[in-house]
Amino acid sequence: MLSSSGMAAIHLELIENRRSELQAAFLAFGSVSEQLSGAFDSLRAEVSQLRAELGEAHAGKEHLAARLSALIKGLPGGVLVLDSRGEIQECNPVARELLGEPLLGQSFAAVLARASTGEGGGVGEHTELRSGKFANVSRRELQSGGEVVLLTDVTATPKISRAAPRRRWAASSSSTSW
Repeated sequence: MLSSSGMAAIHLELIENRRSELQAAFLAFGSVSEQLSGAFDSLRAEVSQLRAELGEAHAGKEHLAARLSALIKGLPGGVLVLDSRGEIQECNPVARELLGEPLLGQSFAAVLARASTGEGGGVGEHTELRSGKFANVSRRELQSGGEVVLLTDVTATPKISRAAPRRRWAASSSSTSW
């Protein structure tokens, strides 16, 4: 059997071993903690840089959208954007002036029927509007689906200007009975 001094020595040795193990564990923990802290700081810097880049990209996108919007609003022709069903999703002030309201959410075919006199409008012809103006209608499909429609006011074109009174006179005299 072990004497009490022998047991105390073993007990001290166990305590010393555990202390050494704890110191090694704390050193390992400290090292891993420093590595994680460094990785976290690196990630934080990268996130900050990506946020800055995203902010710049967003600002550039907003600037481009504002320029495009100003350009479309400033065009001398009417611009309509139709969805795949032919409904008007966007329009500019000239389109509103030529076709009247309402436009947004309306079928382009219905709006054109409402705004036109029914005269012209065939391929290569100008569409006569109820306002007395004439418009050339051009359509292009969009890759994303739908169409863009350009309405050009051609009322001031000399050939159209001379033909308009004759059409009106012919229409009014054919409805007059003698």
